[in-house]
Amino acid sequence: MATPRIADRKPMEVQFEKSEELHWCACGKSANQPFCDGSHAGSEFTPVAFEAKAGETVHLCMCKHTGTPPFCDGTHATLSATGVEPATPKSDSGSPPAVPTPEEPHMKAIHDLARDGLAKV
Repeated sequence: MATPRIADRKPMEVQFEKSEELHWCACGKSANQPFCDGSHAGSEFTPVAFEAKAGETVHLCMCKHTGTPPFCDGTHATLSATGVEPATPKSDSGSPPAVPTPEEPHMKAIHDLARDGLAKV
């Protein structure tokens, strides 16, 4: 499987003015990031269609390694500075560890609560 190009190491916040179907770039080569412009042609990448709702604000993945395309899940914080290998080891569950970032400062706390409940608060 080919590795997508990292367009940026932080998500892009997008507020939609109208409801419409859009296509998120999965390959990272589009000049119209985070949306597809057809640059994936001839590759194994396929853009991800999603429904934008008027007035909705979302954070679209720019590192192209999210587990919840097209939306950011914080994976960009686990990528190494020079490549796509995780900068930190994966958790016991096999998923990338949750780390706080400027865009998602409470991510680790949310994951800790999901894993441990209120018992360790």
